[in-house]
Amino acid sequence: MAQAALKLVGKEDGEKQRALEAAIAQIDRAFGKGSVMKLGKAGVVAEIESVSTGSLGLDMA
Repeated sequence: MAQAALKLVGKEDGEKQRALEAAIAQIDRAFGKGSVMKLGKAGVVAEIESVSTGSLGLDMA
């Protein structure tokens, strides 16, 4: 039978998390806050103004 792989959470994961946060912070500084969002993270969805083109296909895109 196949055994489930166990993942040990340790120092390496902490370093990866810090590196990821630093990269996201750098992107936020360069391109503005909200340019990168984490999947599954609850947050404020920005309201974006739009203009109807008269074409439903274009409006939905």
